[in-house]
Amino acid sequence: MIIVRRLVPLLMLVVVALCVAAVGARSGNLPSNGSHLLFAGNPALAPDSEISLVEIGRSGVVFQRGHQEAELIAALLEESQLTVESDAGRMFVTAQLRNSSGQAAALVRNELSGPSSPSSWDRNYTHDALEVIGPDGRVMLQIRVLPDRIQIQGEWWDEGGSGIRIGTKGKDRSAFITRLSREQNPDQPMIEPMFR
Repeated sequence: MIIVRRLVPLLMLVVVALCVAAVGARSGNLPSNGSHLLFAGNPALAPDSEISLVEIGRSGVVFQRGHQEAELIAALLEESQLTVESDAGRMFVTAQLRNSSGQAAALVRNELSGPSSPSSWDRNYTHDALEVIGPDGRVMLQIRVLPDRIQIQGEWWDEGGSGIRIGTKGKDRSAFITRLSREQNPDQPMIEPMFR
């Protein structure tokens, strides 16, 4: 009975992943009228956000926001105060970012600012995707909005130098989660840049 209870959430997650995979990774058709909150890392602050599914890159691994299997990712998104909005058909992302050296930058509606020389950070975006590159040239955040979910990859660091890298690797785009520290910050697997 205990094994069955543990398998049910996993099976539900697989069903969600299969349903989402069947929909396909089509480009996001963002609402063109007014401002819409599409996603918020903290669901308590935005219970009416339009999207509740999170996919690790294009891996096919999809989580329902608030589902216990996605606690690690949910905590990272909530701590970084991530929000994704649509305004007149364009995507805008707001988040608190930090690199392995502890340098912080605020991303507010796709614009970088902060005390740690925002000029050393870079960002590229289109109407439905955004990528932030840290001072060391690594991808710190990637987000793409699809009609039913957001695809996300990135590195999340705290002030003490502990971090997590979540992304996809290889031609099969398999998902990975790697724990990081200032002493243990491997080059592989890396998140491939979205814009070149």
